[in-house]
Amino acid sequence: MPCPHFSISICSRGSGGYAVAGSAYASGERLYCEYDHHTKFYPDKEEQVVYKEVLLPTNAPEEFKDRQTLWNSVEAAEPNWNSQLARKIILALPKELSDEDNRKLLREYLEDQFVSKGMIADYAIHRTKENPDNVHAHVMLTMRKLDEQGKWMPKSRKEYILDKDGNRVPGKNGKPKTRKIFTTDWDDKGNAEKWRKEWETIQNRYLEKAGVKERISMDSFEKQGSDMVPQVHKGAAVCALEKKGVKTHIGDLSRAIEELNKLIRSVKEAIRKLDEWIKEIKAGAEQIEIEPREISLYQLCRIRFDEREKERKNWPHPYSVRKASFTDARKAIEIYSYIDVHNLRTIEDLEKRLAELSDSSGKLYNEKRSLSRRVSKHETTIQYLERKKELDPVYKKANRPGFGKKKYREEHAAELEERNNVNKYLKTNHIDEADVKSLKLEYENLKFDLEKTARTLEEVKKEMRVMKGIKYLIKDLLPELIPEKEMPTEEVKEQKRQSIYEKLEKKKEEVKQRESEKHNFEDIKLHRRKIER
Repeated sequence: MPCPHFSISICSRGSGGYAVAGSAYASGERLYCEYDHHTKFYPDKEEQVVYKEVLLPTNAPEEFKDRQTLWNSVEAAEPNWNSQLARKIILALPKELSDEDNRKLLREYLEDQFVSKGMIADYAIHRTKENPDNVHAHVMLTMRKLDEQGKWMPKSRKEYILDKDGNRVPGKNGKPKTRKIFTTDWDDKGNAEKWRKEWETIQNRYLEKAGVKERISMDSFEKQGSDMVPQVHKGAAVCALEKKGVKTHIGDLSRAIEELNKLIRSVKEAIRKLDEWIKEIKAGAEQIEIEPREISLYQLCRIRFDEREKERKNWPHPYSVRKASFTDARKAIEIYSYIDVHNLRTIEDLEKRLAELSDSSGKLYNEKRSLSRRVSKHETTIQYLERKKELDPVYKKANRPGFGKKKYREEHAAELEERNNVNKYLKTNHIDEADVKSLKLEYENLKFDLEKTARTLEEVKKEMRVMKGIKYLIKDLLPELIPEKEMPTEEVKEQKRQSIYEKLEKKKEEVKQRESEKHNFEDIKLHRRKIER
């Protein structure tokens, strides 16, 4: 099934990012950065690159086709220590499409949504060796517009605030008040939603054109009304640790949720198929005027087990007969126990039990979604608190009076910016940094609750397996109940009714005959004992 992954981030100098490094990582090329005078190269990414290209708007210089020239120009146009250099997008491409179709799909999307608006798009398509189905693209977009001469324009300009008479409004310091006016709408908060929706639309169009039945949705599971549990975001640090073989809490949680979603899909599909089969049986029963409560599950299972035993008498190999007989005996114990425990006497009872399981599973899905969100939030909080603890010494040293403070702040600008962001998050969410131990304990409790509900769903899956076993056994005994395209005549209805009833009555007679023979045999043995005495 196509993957809906679509993430947007900003490459910022304040957080230690370099536009040249980002392009080198995506393209697998060796690029020289004039800002820090270092060559950027990531050899492990070079093998993953399937295709790469730079898309230019009409007014962009042709030399910007070269990545090194383009991103060094971007770096030179951003003088501030906390400048935003590029917008980065990572999106999954549908594995159902060919490489050529994926290239066309991505190029058309980038041209329409970004290049036509004046942005330069540098993109590369990757495929990993470990997982060939993991086809994705790294896209870097410029954040400044180019003028007609191909020069970088400012991102914003200042505008004086005027009163109703057109005079400048003075501020508290006596200077005229100003406001920032952006020269483009590229940073509009609504763009992310729009870009994601357009990616969904164009991707589905290409999938339909290729004859693929599946469709993609960029909405969250909650918006879709899906029962799937949302994944937690791993982040670069966690991915790097996992790649080295170091297990992390987030990695473990991510794998648990992945297995859980597989389990949910499996249970939902089993419930759906069983529900469809029971509806077919009921529809057929209505046509020949048999009540579903008259169709005995126990008797049908007994008939089928007896038929299988008779079939094995003609088998040539005794070992196969013994093995099949043992398997049937084990299945019979499991099925009869299940029928007895849940009091499932008829097809109607089976349908009611299936509805109960469907309702209880739905409640479990909702509970898991809630737990997943809570666990993810606590994991993020713990990470922020621990990171703040690591960055606090740098912050204290940068604010300590003394010689060389300015130089120290410049050298550790990225760490100081990160510390400010961490502190802002903690203040916004009213988190006390002294409460790390209690948060960790609560996180473990939440994780335990998630695992507990997963075990409950496993029990539902086991019950589904027994129900599928019942269906497999008796489906061949009820071919007459599957509805036909045309309504059967009264004569055909009567024949079908007789067919069902004959099987059930025949089985009853066989049971009575065995009981009678058993009693006769006991009487003979008793008579012999009396004679012997």
